[in-house]
Amino acid sequence: MDKAAWKSLLGWIAHLSATVLIALLVVACLPGLAFAQDTAPPTFVSGPTANPGGWTNADTITITWTATDDTTPEAVTAEYRIDSSEDLDFTPDDGPLVLDIVSLGLLDGKHTVDIRITDAAGNPAVASVDIYVDRTAPSPFTATANPATWTKGPVMIAFETTDPGAEDMPQTGSGIDYYSVTVDGIGDQGEQFGAFPLDTTAYPSGIYTVRVTAHDIAGNTTTSSVNVQVDNDPPAAFDATPDTTDWTKNDVSVSFLTFDPLLGSGIVDHYEVSIDGGPYVPCTSPYTMTLEGPRTLVIRALDSAAPEANIRECNAPITTLIDKTPPQLDGFFGWGDSG
Repeated sequence: MDKAAWKSLLGWIAHLSATVLIALLVVACLPGLAFAQDTAPPTFVSGPTANPGGWTNADTITITWTATDDTTPEAVTAEYRIDSSEDLDFTPDDGPLVLDIVSLGLLDGKHTVDIRITDAAGNPAVASVDIYVDRTAPSPFTATANPATWTKGPVMIAFETTDPGAEDMPQTGSGIDYYSVTVDGIGDQGEQFGAFPLDTTAYPSGIYTVRVTAHDIAGNTTTSSVNVQVDNDPPAAFDATPDTTDWTKNDVSVSFLTFDPLLGSGIVDHYEVSIDGGPYVPCTSPYTMTLEGPRTLVIRALDSAAPEANIRECNAPITTLIDKTPPQLDGFFGWGDSG
């Protein structure tokens, strides 16, 4: 082979070597250039959060969240599971997630909802939120009124109940929050947290229904009612009449009678008499006055309201004039009379 041929062969070999070397370098760099791996998981920007939050008796609970991914934020998908640690229990849902409590058969108590987000490369991230279900009403109870009879003044309204499951471990009830009280024909008595005195002094006489409603934290309610008998009217006006208004040597009989309005208790419990401004003592009609001299009597009627009766005094005080002492000899000058 002549010199020119050798030179041409060597040139071709050098070109081929360079080409092979470049190819090898390209091949070595391809994994890093074309097949760069995405190993970073997506992230939760906010949430997940539950609405309503806390204990609820709602039919549905909505779970919301936002997520992103550094590489492919638009390709993030989401799934959820409830009270489970099994990957197979995840159900696709890109949110917002609306949980139907009834159709899911969720019992009262706390439940954990896991949200798993996944990017295009298959990297997952999981975050959780707890929901609290209480769809059971407070236990039935009986409201009471004291006095339970016709009354004038404050009436003590007493009540108490519990919320099923509130003291259990794990807890399945939300617990009693407060009681609301209304009086038919009168109105709302506001929130109460235990027995309280109901002031009936301004109520027209009659029978009122007091409704006490127990509210638990989740919003469930149970109501009990009790009747309150209000008597704020005194007995009807009346006269006390003596059988004589003149001086007499005999006892004086004083007659009187009245009634209690039917809108109240309808019962005159008893009568009392006061003599010359003294203390009142029980009496009946007719009342026999035996004391000598001019005496002023006031008769009053009391109804059966408790703890303090309604009182009506007779229309006017009456005066009795009794002189049972015979005249006495006044020395040598005749008879005298001390009365």
